[in-house]
This record gives sequence, structure tokens and C-alpha cells, in this order.
Amino acid sequence: MSSSKVRIDNSPLAEAVVTHLACGYYHSVARTREGQVYVFGRNDYGQLGLGHRENRRLPQKLESLSGEGIERVACGCYHTICLSSEGLTFTFGRNNHGQLGVDTDEDKDTPQVVEALRGSRVCQVAAGFYHTLCLVGPPLDQAPRQRIRGTLARDLQVRFSTCVLKLLKTFTILEYILSSLHSV
Repeated sequence: MSSSKVRIDNSPLAEAVVTHLACGYYHSVARTREGQVYVFGRNDYGQLGLGHRENRRLPQKLESLSGEGIERVACGCYHTICLSSEGLTFTFGRNNHGQLGVDTDEDKDTPQVVEALRGSRVCQVAAGFYHTLCLVGPPLDQAPRQRIRGTLARDLQVRFSTCVLKLLKTFTILEYILSSLHSV
């Protein structure tokens, strides 16, 4: 099998280098080498983060996250998670099961900082159908360890806020897997 580059001349990403791509049920999110975020697809619940609910056929730059230095993106069924270089976790889209980790069950059509994770060293983000997982390392005020060796998992799905999975505090978590409706 050979690899080849695909160029879409009329796309805002035509000249960009995409380093991370995530797909939800009907939407996609691309992160470029420069840390910019582009969104496209259906937008029923604000999962594109553009401040409205209109669908986008072509990638559109998510201006509200410009300058945040986004490192990772993940998509659930109808929600999106972005992780910044400063460790801030932004969520937007459907929130009917608390998957955004904010203090309400209302959908959000613009990126929201997950305040319960502020001050935590979030290393990875992932999403299932209606839940979100963030792998968290030592607090930001402690000496950093290797970023891939988180020591605490958080599940943003419970009761519209964050919940520390206390059982996992004693383990070093190197990787996790999310499925549609559950995680391991």
C-alpha cells in the first residue's frame, strides 16, 4: 500500500500540516502543527464550538482557541475536547450526560474551560459517546514528571462535574481505551 498526499485546494487546511485529527458521530476536528483548531461537519449541539448551530462543509478555524496552543483534540458523539499547552481543558457541544465537565447540563456552543481541572496537569484527553476522560499527572505546582506517566484518571461524566476515580490513585496509568459507552 502506498501513501500519498491529498490536497483539497478550496479548503482552509490546504496549506496546513494537520498533526492530530479526531472524529465524532458527524463532526471532525483537526489540530495543525501551529496549534490551531479547525472544525467541520454537523453542529446540532454546538460541537463545532463556533457560537452557533450551523453545519460546516469545509474546515473553519476555531478563532476562540487561537493563541491557546492546543496540543490534543478528541471528539465524542456530539461533543469536543481540546487540551492546551498550558494544561487547560476546553469542552463544547452536547452536555446531556455531563460530558462537558461544567456545572450545568446545558449544551455549550463555544469552548468552556473545565474549571474543576484548572491547576491540574492534564496529559491526555479522550471521549466516548457520552463521556470524557482526562489523564491527569501531578499538580502544576509540583515538579513535572514525564507527561505520558499520569497518576490519576478523572471521569467528567458523573453529575455534571468532575469525579476523581479514587481506586486509580494508586496506579500509574500509561494508556486508556474508550468505547462508545464505556472505558477501560
